[in-house]
Amino acid sequence: MPLLSPKRLRTCLTIALLSGAFGYSGWVAWQWWQARRLQDRADSALHAGDLEKAVPILQELLALRPDHPETLLALGRAERRQEHFEAAARLFQAYLKAGGIADAVELEKELRAAQSGDLRQEKRLHLYLANDHPETNLILEALAQGYLVNFRIDEAGAVLDRLLTRQPGFLPARLWRGQALQRMRNYQEAADAFRGVVELDPDHDEARFALAYCLLTDVQPQEARTHYEWLAAKRPSDPTLHAGLAKASILLGQLPEARRHADAALALDGDHLDALLVRGKIELQAERPADAEPWLRRVAQRVPHEREVVYNYVQCLTQLDKRAEAAKWQERFQEIVRQQAQLKELTLQIRKEPHNPKLRADVGKIFLDIGNEVEGVRWLESALRADPNHVASKRLLAELHQKKPAPKPAADADR
Repeated sequence: MPLLSPKRLRTCLTIALLSGAFGYSGWVAWQWWQARRLQDRADSALHAGDLEKAVPILQELLALRPDHPETLLALGRAERRQEHFEAAARLFQAYLKAGGIADAVELEKELRAAQSGDLRQEKRLHLYLANDHPETNLILEALAQGYLVNFRIDEAGAVLDRLLTRQPGFLPARLWRGQALQRMRNYQEAADAFRGVVELDPDHDEARFALAYCLLTDVQPQEARTHYEWLAAKRPSDPTLHAGLAKASILLGQLPEARRHADAALALDGDHLDALLVRGKIELQAERPADAEPWLRRVAQRVPHEREVVYNYVQCLTQLDKRAEAAKWQERFQEIVRQQAQLKELTLQIRKEPHNPKLRADVGKIFLDIGNEVEGVRWLESALRADPNHVASKRLLAELHQKKPAPKPAADADR
């Protein structure tokens, strides 16, 4: 085999080097383009507040550039905002190792506390806002969540308004506003807030479900049914949606439709309370109290603190001339009315005195009395955030803990 001449060898080496250089340049260009494309998609999702969409994009971006500080920080923030605090902490640690700024991580610690309801750094965060901090939107978001956790509704509304002025397309702020109004039992304005979310994102199922519920509660069954139908088309095996359609139908006076939807819900969940209630109400409206009684009794025994349930059961028992039992449940109904009026008065007082732990403890006790442990604990914990030494709140939480059954001992591993 003839040897290559020096000139030909140099030419071949030059071509090889140029090919390698062009190949490497092409790979670098592709990496840059891919990163830029992912960054744009992540920024768009984050701007809209769609963290579930943003996180996997940021994870893909991080795989492309594992030690990129800005990507580590952005992904950590997204995880923290979703309350995935352990994942966020790992990412912030990696961010610092990659040369990140310590002050950014300190701010994230303050925002984590605030969004969880710990507002001890509230004044500091407001000072950041007064100085037009670069992360003003994140600070407003965390404060809004903290205020909502502590039922400081007016302050939550103020920071949400400011956030929406700066970022009109930020859907979580609109959703939180609706949830705040719903907790205040202002169903009409809550529906308006949820409707705004659905108009911007028709596939936002959480907002659409909340909108349907508020419309139904505000006795607007026609529009409520439209939204329940939309959701049921996507999730036909969800009994709660069929029960919502049943409740809308009965309000519209469409008893056969109400029965069909209630039966569909019960076929999926034989103990679904709303569906059982609708079946009882159908029989009552058809003037068949004897047929209504078994349905309503099942619901009343399960949720004896629900106003609508107890009211309908009293009507049924009265029509059946079961006077003694009707009188007992009538007393229960009057107690529910009293408790709801007391709750309304207390929540109005709390809006005026948001740092008063006694008012918060009183609300928590009422919720515990009516069997709503989750809401009761939430209020008692908020009282302790206002005053860590509040005796009544500590006592009620301790009593609740004592009532819970002790965990069963672990099985012997050798058996």
